[in-house]
Amino acid sequence: GFDAATQALDQLPPEEIQQLGLEVCKMMLQRNGRLSAEHLAGKMLGRIEPGERERPLHSGEGATRQAQQAINCCVYILRDAIRAKVSEKEVDELLGELTGLSEASCAALARVWRLKHAHLLASEQVATAMSVGKLVGFEWKLCVATESSACARLNAPFVVLLFSVCDSDGQVRSHSVEMSIPEFE
Repeated sequence: GFDAATQALDQLPPEEIQQLGLEVCKMMLQRNGRLSAEHLAGKMLGRIEPGERERPLHSGEGATRQAQQAINCCVYILRDAIRAKVSEKEVDELLGELTGLSEASCAALARVWRLKHAHLLASEQVATAMSVGKLVGFEWKLCVATESSACARLNAPFVVLLFSVCDSDGQVRSHSVEMSIPEFE
């Protein structure tokens, strides 16, 4: 959840948090691009030695997951700041109160907000890009696959989820997901 994401973001030095925040802002303003969790994980692994921080970064897949959590945390914080139209004066207090980040991490994100908030708040592209839509419908079905081209007697249960989402342009789109029972649990 969000606590794990803030802990992952706190693993970064303030300069890296500020750089990540600026890259997230650039991505929002240009409405394209991608932040690489693998690249960030490599930077994190190269800088953080086990025992240097409270929670050492894991190698490989764990490092990539923590890097993605740090990216998601930064995006979430900036997106909510845009949505709430946070002023330069409010940013320090709100970051400290609402995120659980260290003072150094809050200060780095506050610097990013002071540099970019006017552009982010003025951009309609950002408002559209940061819209996640509204869940307007949810259906589920429990099904059993009886056979397939590879197996004559399958009898494997699975769950089908159907989400109906109203996008920022007012159109309702449906998204379906199929999961095995262990994936659903």
